[in-house]
Parts: sequence; structure tokens; C-alpha cells
Amino acid sequence: MIYALIALIAEGVVIAALAVIATVALRRNSRLERERGIAWQDSEEAQRDLEAALAGKEALKAENGRLQQELHYAIRERNELEARSTALQEALEAKPTMPAKRVVRKNSTQTTEEEARQAEQAARYNRELDERNRISAENRDKPWLPLHDGE
Repeated sequence: MIYALIALIAEGVVIAALAVIATVALRRNSRLERERGIAWQDSEEAQRDLEAALAGKEALKAENGRLQQELHYAIRERNELEARSTALQEALEAKPTMPAKRVVRKNSTQTTEEEARQAEQAARYNRELDERNRISAENRDKPWLPLHDGE
């Protein structure tokens, strides 16, 4: 009978040990499942973030293309304006200049041939000055255009 009690006690100890092992295994398995669930959620979130980043990258590529096209047009316009400015400057330098004095007309009714010639020269000179002033007004600095080397 004592052997039977010892066998029952040993059997109880084995069963208790197995129960402890099973409890530990179940808890560990439950913790692993939770970690897997969190990892799965993290991977889904990372996938969404990656998709959003790729969409943002495509939007940035489109914006970059548009900005490069605008830059190309601005550079082309700047070159055209520079060529026009150079041509106008050369045209201004080629024109003869007269003194910066405007002729005051007399209040007489008789005009001699010499006075008529001088009046014509003065009128031509005044037209050239007006044209020069108009050209210089058109060639204002444009701060929105990039500068050339040496400017």
C-alpha cells in the first residue's frame, strides 16, 4: 500500500509538472500569436506607407517635369530677350547723336530755309531721343530671370 501511495504521489507530481509545462507552453504560444499579430499589422502599415511614398514619388516626378519645362521656357525667353536687347543696343550705338538741346521755335511767321532745316534736324533728333528712351524703358531689369555670368 505504501508503494501505491508513492506511485500516486509520483503520478500527481508528474501530472502537476505536465500541467505547469502545458501552461507555460500555452502562454508562450499566446504571446507569440500576439507578436505575430502586431508584426502583421506593422507589415500592413509599412506596405501602406510604401504605397503612399511611391505615389508621392510619382507626383514629385510629375512636378519636376513641369518645373523643368517652365525653366526651359524661361531660359529660352531670357535668351530671346537678351538677343533683342543686344540688337537694340547695337542699333542705338549706330545712330548718330546730336547735342541734347531742343530747339525753341520763334513766334515769327517767316521761316527761312536754314531755320526749316534746323527745325527738321531738331525734330528728327527729338524722335531719336524719344525712341531711345522708349527702348531703354523696355529694357528694364527683370529680377525673375536668372542672371548671366558676369552680371
